Amino acid sequence: MSTHTPHSTRQTFYAPEWLIGTRQPVPITVIGAGGTGGEVLDQLCRLHATLRALDHPGLHVTLYDGDTVSESNVGRQRFSALDVGQYKANVLINRINLFYGLSWQGIPADWSPEVNLGDFAISATDSAAVRHAIADTADDLNTRSFGFSRQRLWLDFGNGRTDGQAVLGHLNAGGDTQNGVRLPHIIDFYPDMADGNDDGPSCSVAEALRSQAFGVNAALVTSAFSTLIWPLFRHGSIDRHALFMDVAEGSVQPLHIDPVEWSLLGYFPPHEASATSDASDSPTMG
Repeated sequence: MSTHTPHSTRQTFYAPEWLIGTRQPVPITVIGAGGTGGEVLDQLCRLHATLRALDHPGLHVTLYDGDTVSESNVGRQRFSALDVGQYKANVLINRINLFYGLSWQGIPADWSPEVNLGDFAISATDSAAVRHAIADTADDLNTRSFGFSRQRLWLDFGNGRTDGQAVLGHLNAGGDTQNGVRLPHIIDFYPDMADGNDDGPSCSVAEALRSQAFGVNAALVTSAFSTLIWPLFRHGSIDRHALFMDVAEGSVQPLHIDPVEWSLLGYFPPHEASATSDASDSPTMG
């Protein structure tokens, strides 16, 4: 199969009214205050300040993380030696609120499915189980929504030693009902995602850097906010909803809102998957 995708198959996603036409700060739930979560919060602060300067009401962030700062987190994440032993969520949010004069909220506990994610959730965790729980929570809400069509978005960050991906998807099954576009989320692309056996915490900064290249988190998050999130707020639309980055290769590859590109990852929108199943008893792998 050719990797070249005709532009005619690309679609455009338009920002929901609650994102760009609101008179209240956009509520955002962030899950994870580690290396990636700290970078996400930094970008959210800058985005908030920029939006306020453009007469948008900005953002209100609630951060969940039940972990405490360890010595190996100092320097590699956004913590100092004085933060060791304190809850990551409290440290980061208190610092942000003091610096920017905000009233964002830090919850020193892990997110659980009983907690409402709201309209915009950002996951910055290395836990596949948490990602599945988010997707399952969304599926449960869809089952109980009785046709409720409000768009709910989920931005997920994940990274390995030198690479990473950011995927912006819909939590609700209906997606953008006005324009007929549903953005697949991370579990749509990787339904068999599972936690590995080596997910334990690093005992030192040196060990952590041996397992992950310097700057992966910052490069991934900055790229995602500049190419996905900022255009959505500023211009009200995007034609891409994910990116794949590799710092060792120096590459950033966007994933367009395009059924052809999605098929290269093994994902087919439900109506297309149904049509394919009806046409042939033997599915073809892309």
